[in-house]
Amino acid sequence: MTKDNIKIGLVTVLYRSNDVLSDFFKSISVQEYKYFSLFIIDNSPSLETSELIKTLIGKYKLNHVKHIENKTNIGIAAANNIGIKLAFTEGCNDVILLNNDIFFDDPKMFLDLVKFASSSNAHIISPKIYFYNSNILWYGGGYILPYQVDIRQKGYMTKDDSQFDLIQETGFAPGCFIYIKGEVFEKIGLMDEKYFVYVEDTDFILRAIKAGFRIVYYPKHHLYHKVGISTGGLLSDFYLYYNTRNRIYFARKHFPLIKKTIAISYVILSMIIKSVFRKDMKLKKLLFRSFRDGFNR
Repeated sequence: MTKDNIKIGLVTVLYRSNDVLSDFFKSISVQEYKYFSLFIIDNSPSLETSELIKTLIGKYKLNHVKHIENKTNIGIAAANNIGIKLAFTEGCNDVILLNNDIFFDDPKMFLDLVKFASSSNAHIISPKIYFYNSNILWYGGGYILPYQVDIRQKGYMTKDDSQFDLIQETGFAPGCFIYIKGEVFEKIGLMDEKYFVYVEDTDFILRAIKAGFRIVYYPKHHLYHKVGISTGGLLSDFYLYYNTRNRIYFARKHFPLIKKTIAISYVILSMIIKSVFRKDMKLKKLLFRSFRDGFNR
């Protein structure tokens, strides 16, 4: 298969995303590579959102767009799976999972990603990512920290001075933009819907690595990430609950007994320490619930 006949399925999940959709549609519209379909999976449908999407489709002259409205918020993982299945049903070869709180203006990004994917032994690819409207790095490659059940993004919060410009194999690719070859899904399946939101991308990447797939950081292109727009950021109760719960589930799912015990102990102890310094009974109850639910997934 050559780059010219690789059809890409673009899958994005909406949750109260109206404020960021214009930049998102603009980013897609400028791409020179047009052999794609866009699947918008909406976890917070409204008449306003529907009308906005119709307006943006017309404004940016996009074809092959499907807007799927879910009756309830089913989470990122399940919504992504709907889009992935639709993509393959409609003849797509590869998939890009991408947030809608991102912006990219290089018209050759999709074209170069398809070329690189088709000519290399890379199976999952992510570009360089900046914090929005800056040259401060959000992602310059990364790796999973098993005993902390966490990830590290290389260069995070540092000014980009071209120190992360080498194309290289990496140990983590973030769910806000990942190019995934179709064969990956064929072998390891879809995203684990038990996560709902957060850590689901880490789970998918680890499963891919275990299956022998190659994850590559591709800094020839970059994008900008409006971090935390739809979920309230990293200090919100929403984030603390799901991130804590899912890290416990992740450790239980992937690690042998000793490693699992260390990892879960770290997660629980670190969150208890954080709560001690905050005289907030609501937070303590939230964390207790996240611990309990992490063992019940």
